[in-house]
Amino acid sequence: MQREHRGCVLVTDDGTDAQQADRASSPSATCCSGSSTSGRNPAALPIGDVMTPNPENLVRARATVAYVLNKMSVGGFRHVPVVDDEHRPVCVISVSDVVNFLVNAFPREVLNLPEPGTPIPVSREGA
Repeated sequence: MQREHRGCVLVTDDGTDAQQADRASSPSATCCSGSSTSGRNPAALPIGDVMTPNPENLVRARATVAYVLNKMSVGGFRHVPVVDDEHRPVCVISVSDVVNFLVNAFPREVLNLPEPGTPIPVSREGA
């Protein structure tokens, strides 16, 4: 996962993951790099020791960004598996994916915010 720069992968009953083209099976577990390893060497751990079986945080591919944000916030999830109508994995959405989407969708509103504590002018500057 470190080599591929992935924070989370899906594990399915037939051994496929969300990045594979055949997408033949529902996700039966998720494995995230932030999972508890109790000080053990993650490179030597079986995947079953760190995965979350039967993830509850699945969302449909047609879900809205607001729904995904709500799911992440209420459930405390940093990654949300996305499935199609047949419950096959499509991808995994991360918090940074949502933040990047919002920054790209609203650059003027997000990228021009003043530093906290900076007074905001009451009147317009310039001519």
